[in-house]
Order: sequence, then C-alpha cells, then structure tokens
Amino acid sequence: HRRCPDEPIQENISHMVIPTGTKVGRGCKAVKHLFAESKEIETRAKQFIMVLAGDEMEPDPERWGNKFAPDGVYYPRIIFLTHKGNRMNVTNNKEDQYKFWYDEPDGIAAAMDRAVEVFKAHEDNREKTEL
Repeated sequence: HRRCPDEPIQENISHMVIPTGTKVGRGCKAVKHLFAESKEIETRAKQFIMVLAGDEMEPDPERWGNKFAPDGVYYPRIIFLTHKGNRMNVTNNKEDQYKFWYDEPDGIAAAMDRAVEVFKAHEDNREKTEL
C-alpha cells in the first residue's frame, strides 16, 4: 500500500483509496484483517494502486471537496478513483447512508470487480485522437 498522494498518480490504472482512522475503533481494524485474509481481494488488488489514508493522511476537504467523503465522514470507507483522480460511482449497493462502507470480503471483491468495469468505460480512460 502507499500513503495518500498529494496529487493523483498518472498511470493508466485505477486507485482504491481507503480512508481509515486509528482512533475510531473496531471497524478500521476489521477492514485491515479483511484485506490481509482474503485471497479474492489479494488477487484483485493487482489491478489497482492501493492507497491507505489514515488519520493525518486523510485528504483535506478544503482542497479535495467531498471526493473522499461523498456521503459524510465515517471510517473505514473505500473510494475508487480513476488515474486522473476522478471518483468512480462504485458503492456497496446497500440502501443505507454509508454507501462506501464495506464489512465483508465478498462485498469488497465485488466492488473491486465493478470498479474495473466502470474504469474501462470511464471517460478518463478513453484515448482522445486528433483528426
């Protein structure tokens, strides 16, 4: 994993950003274990630049707006970005207010699969050709 970059990395690969907090309890610790123990997540992780943004590394809302907290600040949450730093519309598909919170490895793996598909079709991933 990497620390949260100040600017998006210009590689043609999507980013998986995981804002966490060490002082907020079991949720953040549990999600780390989900990543460590899941072969499904490990296999899919090769398709992403993984960014762990903990505590002081949380992206500044004054600079980034709500890109990293589209439905509020809670921990942990998982946000998928294009290589140009634009948030992709990938959520947990649940009808609650915490759409970027995942509590099961299967849910994270499914979101990673959706992110790969969304990224392929995203305008940031299309090559512009000159006429």
